[in-house]
Amino acid sequence: MSQDPPYDVIITILQLLTSTDENNFGSSAQTSDKFESTTPRDIFSAKKITDQQVNNTLEWMKFHISAINTESKLASISLLTNRKTELIQYLTKVIASPLTHLSQNSNQQEEIWSHASLIISSLSGRWAKPDFTRKITTIPNIKEIKLHEPSITEDNLGLKTWGASLTMSQRLSYRHKELLKEPVLELGAGTGLVGITIGLLGYQDVTLTDLPEIVGNMKANVELNDLSSCDCNEVIDSEKIYNGIKCGVLDWSKPEHFKGRPDAGYNTVILSDPIYSEKHPYWIQDVVKIMLSKSEDSRVLLQVPLRDRFGDIRQLLWNLLDEIGLTEVETTLDEGFDDFGEQKFIFKIYKWKRSL
Repeated sequence: MSQDPPYDVIITILQLLTSTDENNFGSSAQTSDKFESTTPRDIFSAKKITDQQVNNTLEWMKFHISAINTESKLASISLLTNRKTELIQYLTKVIASPLTHLSQNSNQQEEIWSHASLIISSLSGRWAKPDFTRKITTIPNIKEIKLHEPSITEDNLGLKTWGASLTMSQRLSYRHKELLKEPVLELGAGTGLVGITIGLLGYQDVTLTDLPEIVGNMKANVELNDLSSCDCNEVIDSEKIYNGIKCGVLDWSKPEHFKGRPDAGYNTVILSDPIYSEKHPYWIQDVVKIMLSKSEDSRVLLQVPLRDRFGDIRQLLWNLLDEIGLTEVETTLDEGFDDFGEQKFIFKIYKWKRSL
């Protein structure tokens, strides 16, 4: 038998080393490849490894790596994802290998090199990470939320889940009766975490909005969590009653083009991590002025990370909200996490001044 591992063996190992899910953020972040309460067959199934691949791999291992001689020991390779340095060294060797014993099948060679490269990308920080599913399990009263996150660039930051949305979701989970008044509008909803949390808490008049390139993934995430969704403009246009989460395109620079607004406006407007440029405070002012109802009890909920370079822009936002007649009624400092480490956030509630 050849000393070189055949295609089935290499691809099986690479599949075992591939983490398709990730849980939470920061100190609670972890891959989903737990092994204590999962059978080997469950792991093989989750990694899309066939019975034939398992059998072929164990047969080869029996002659070359005798320590891996059972399905359980083979499945335990998935735990090596926690040993980042050694894993990258191994994957680099795979990519550097000419795989001459597979030279008769260039497709197999390319698949192995590509698969190894994708795993390295997933270990190289959020900006390099390919598509994956994040599971959020740290929101009180909600067992789990699944969020598909495509690979991101600086042009599609809304395809990533940001720590501010998790902190906002955690607050809403235990204060929602106090903080939420329907209808609810979320601006810049991104992957949909906050809106999905609100839906799972039982609210039915909820609208999530973002830019066109973001809304498709957001809507898919709503449905991934067993909540119904639809296009908010279609619901308004048809005047039909809809119980579920509405998703739609709302460009902050052109809020007047949004057709989904109820006649009286929204009683709760939510923004999580909304500031990335000097233009955003002005756009937010315009959107809130148009979308927020004039009810005395309507409110804006803001969760904003305290990034060092954005102090002046944050203050500009507070000033502009005051300028249109809103007043700050609560401010809280929170500590949390993002993919990039520990982060502090400020939470604010704004309501119309009584004179309005």
